[in-house]
Amino acid sequence: DILKSTVCLDPAGGRRAASVGTGHPVQIEGDCAVLFVLTSSGYWTKTPAGTRNLPKTEVATPLKAWRSFESVKHLAGPAPVITATLGAPLEIVPVQDPFALRDGDKLTVRVLADGKPVAGAVVSYDGKARGETAGEGTVNIRLRHDGLQLIQATVRTPHAGPEADEVIHTTALTFALGSAR
Repeated sequence: DILKSTVCLDPAGGRRAASVGTGHPVQIEGDCAVLFVLTSSGYWTKTPAGTRNLPKTEVATPLKAWRSFESVKHLAGPAPVITATLGAPLEIVPVQDPFALRDGDKLTVRVLADGKPVAGAVVSYDGKARGETAGEGTVNIRLRHDGLQLIQATVRTPHAGPEADEVIHTTALTFALGSAR
């Protein structure tokens, strides 16, 4: 139930089927230049007794509640499609080909929600906040090592229903530089 959608793009941008396993942890296989996975662990409510994986309408004394969505976009290697926008609820799109960069270079990324730029999103690199997106949704990240790169962004928006106070979308962009490719 946690897996909400997968998108697999071939190097030319065509959508391909990705095989989604049923085990834990889930394994997704396919010949994808870009693989995007969206998950949701549902509603979470903070109470005086701790945090529960339930909407606030189903717990006693809720303090704060949110609906959580998490996504990951993995770039497998150089291809024209890696700078394409998927129109996902939240995604990070490299403005230029990150595989042409090296350790120490700057990568410009754009944070988009449903294909539209997000201003004010905090963007992290390897778990450390590195900047906030400008009006066009962009921020520059200095790549600090070879190997697996992890860039993340989180956006909070008000929730319309009584089940939660806000919706939290967190997304990640991953790709490998150098000999790790």
